[in-house]
Amino acid sequence: MLNSKWPTPYPDVNETVETLLRKVHSIIQNSFTGMYLYGSLATGGFNPKRSDIDFLVVTSDTLTENLIEELRTMHQELYQTGEPWATRLEGSYIPKNAMRRYSPTGPIVPMVNKHTFLVASHDPDWILNRHILYTFGVEITGPTLKSMIDPVTPESLREAVLTLLRYNWKSFIQDASPMREGPGYPSYVALTMCRALHTIETGTIVSKTEAGEWMIQRTNDTWMDFIREALDWQDGDPLPVLENIEKIY
Repeated sequence: MLNSKWPTPYPDVNETVETLLRKVHSIIQNSFTGMYLYGSLATGGFNPKRSDIDFLVVTSDTLTENLIEELRTMHQELYQTGEPWATRLEGSYIPKNAMRRYSPTGPIVPMVNKHTFLVASHDPDWILNRHILYTFGVEITGPTLKSMIDPVTPESLREAVLTLLRYNWKSFIQDASPMREGPGYPSYVALTMCRALHTIETGTIVSKTEAGEWMIQRTNDTWMDFIREALDWQDGDPLPVLENIEKIY
């Protein structure tokens, strides 16, 4: 059993992590290798008012279709409980032999994004996530992350960010309507762009909060207000940032 102060400083988060660990282990059993946390819980930028629980489960081999369907059902049931952190789980189930380094032809794996469960291959964002796991990852149980992941070079981080900007984010230049997809999406996009620029310039990854503060020190008043609103946004707040988006565009 995990204690209330580990693996994170947030007892309610730890309770959800423990529930997830128990349920995952009961489903995949002998295929279970380890469970880890990354994202803001690892980098130190976690904000209980807006952050998610980013988790990784490593499996000994590729999961069968039956096990994947059992995981799908489990995540749907967790989401339907309405427990706050159960609805803010984001993660992947990756076989150990695919952990070493990112490949665009890597395996199709189960993923969960809050209430959406899918089976797909990772995009280059997982180059960044592997670096976060290698450098900051929280090891709940299983082999050490450094024993399973190769270090990611600054050049690889920069190239991954540039690829994501070219192919995942470029459309926002012509159409900012996706910024209205959800209450926290404008804040997420703004701080993600700050972190992208920080990585391109420094070859490192910091939390979105650190990247936003870094950007405020080097930008003009219009963008400064926009980024400050993104940093201050919390779940349940209105979206004044949208007005600034329209002014900027």
